[in-house]
Amino acid sequence: MEGRYGEAAPLFRQLAPTRPEALLGLGLSLYRLKEYQDAAKALEAYAEVGKGEEKFLACQTLFSIYYETDHLNKALRYAEEALLVKDDPNLKALYQRALADRRARGNAIREESAHFTVIFDGYAQGRVSRTVLSILEDAYSEIGGEFRKYPSGPVIVLLYSKRDFDEILQAPEWAGGSYDGRIRIPVRGIDLTREGLLRRVLFHEYTHALVHSMIGDASLPVWINEGLAEYFSERNSPVTGHVVPLKMLEGPFVNLGMPPEAAYAESYSAVKYLIDRYGLYRMQEFLENIGGGEGLNEAFNDAYSMDYNQFVASWGK
Repeated sequence: MEGRYGEAAPLFRQLAPTRPEALLGLGLSLYRLKEYQDAAKALEAYAEVGKGEEKFLACQTLFSIYYETDHLNKALRYAEEALLVKDDPNLKALYQRALADRRARGNAIREESAHFTVIFDGYAQGRVSRTVLSILEDAYSEIGGEFRKYPSGPVIVLLYSKRDFDEILQAPEWAGGSYDGRIRIPVRGIDLTREGLLRRVLFHEYTHALVHSMIGDASLPVWINEGLAEYFSERNSPVTGHVVPLKMLEGPFVNLGMPPEAAYAESYSAVKYLIDRYGLYRMQEFLENIGGGEGLNEAFNDAYSMDYNQFVASWGK
């Protein structure tokens, strides 16, 4: 639960003046509490004196903070510091994506609403950006109203040409958008007469943003994450039964040997079953448990009073 980090942070703060290593614990706790400004101060102080794996962790988290808050130059600097300590392939891939982000923006401009910041090519995407902001505010209101949860700060949205989207994300051809700490949508040349399709994509990706705000960097089975995004974006989706074991859908929906549409449909069906039978508040409790540091089985059992592995093995049969 969030309380664990909330309880830990004051203890680390008391220790920090005499034990510099406590700065790392303080920064990580504040990061999980979404108190990014204070987290960055603590982690930056620790990064100056830390060494080895702990310094890597501090710089990696600083990269995440500044990347999520759209301070690309600072994010890149701390990624470079972290990679000097350890040649981590996951961080290296994120670093390359951040570099590509900076190149792709060129002379991009920003447009803001109450809860979103859209970054786009004003010449190519100005009219679309206003439509995107309007739809996203609808998503914020509608999904937040049902979940009774909202992201703690403005959500960053990047609009790309299809070519830049494919080049930066290396996404599969069927991907209509992406979320990795910010919403990314290929929109150049989009036909606004097909606003329904854009609405589904934006509701889908906003759901990922909301889930991320609840669980932070904790891992979540892909079928739950994608199932929730489909639940809030495809209200009239057909319900399927057991097609493949849900265990197969815990990781990315690529190289599954089945059409991605089938993986999304089964994920949606399993999530819809949980929500219809136990209520949305149980799913909210489960996500908060994950975000609070509980393991998958413990978080699922606390929310649903049943074993996660048993549910995955038996659902739809």
